[in-house]
Amino acid sequence: MNTIQLKAKIYRGYDADFTLEVPADGYLGWDTRTVEINPEKTAVVVMHAWNVGTPEEYPGVFRANEYVLRSYEVCKKVFPELLETVRNSPLRLYHVVGGPDYYSSYPGYQYVLKTLKEYNEQHGIGAVQPKPDLCEPDDAYRKIKEMITYDASYGKHNMEDIHRSIKIRNFADEAMPIGDEPIAATTEELFALCKKEGINHLIYTGFALNCCLQVSPCGMVDMFRKGLICSVIEDATVAMETKESIRGEWNKHGQLYMISTLYGLIFRSKDVIGALKGL
Repeated sequence: MNTIQLKAKIYRGYDADFTLEVPADGYLGWDTRTVEINPEKTAVVVMHAWNVGTPEEYPGVFRANEYVLRSYEVCKKVFPELLETVRNSPLRLYHVVGGPDYYSSYPGYQYVLKTLKEYNEQHGIGAVQPKPDLCEPDDAYRKIKEMITYDASYGKHNMEDIHRSIKIRNFADEAMPIGDEPIAATTEELFALCKKEGINHLIYTGFALNCCLQVSPCGMVDMFRKGLICSVIEDATVAMETKESIRGEWNKHGQLYMISTLYGLIFRSKDVIGALKGL
């Protein structure tokens, strides 16, 4: 096995010092380590790197999701060299999609569908995945869901633009799949792909770090529960921020801490690029 050495950040959340006014000041905090990864077992994931239009075309989208413009900047500045380097390396490159069907015509998605079919047949699973059993809504439930959607989230006045934008959603130019690069839309598809190709470590890029990359299908929560290590390239993603957090990007920092202590490692694109180009 020929491994690749990479610099990675870890968070050392120990030891709280209760002699201090703030015991957490005793934590050792962030540190950089050199780790070995097995390129035959590792894939870089580009998740939800979308083109959702412009602020002029869909102003409500950007009023409710200021992170989208920041995601565009990451796509332009980080993705071209990073993805080209990954494509020219032993690492696999996977794409994770969501929402309307802008991807089913790609050969990489047809490959993943075939892979899932084979996996289901091997494990005696029906061709159609059973729908999850959900709780029954009542009036109170519906009112709370409406409040979450309109008052605590996007704003009712922005919803028309958001719905219009969803219809034209596509891969960002810089994240467009090339050739037969695998494309997955569901957790079952991505897991079947990982099993077939022997992948046990996913390194995520894409948007947004503290939302879709965590809880959407194919996200870290689902894949970690399937036994995979889930790492991230920190400058190849952004988080959804609040007016209280944006100046320090504290939501992103908090999510990086969670990933480091629960799921995997924190990488920088320059270190990944440098290590892969040095092979």
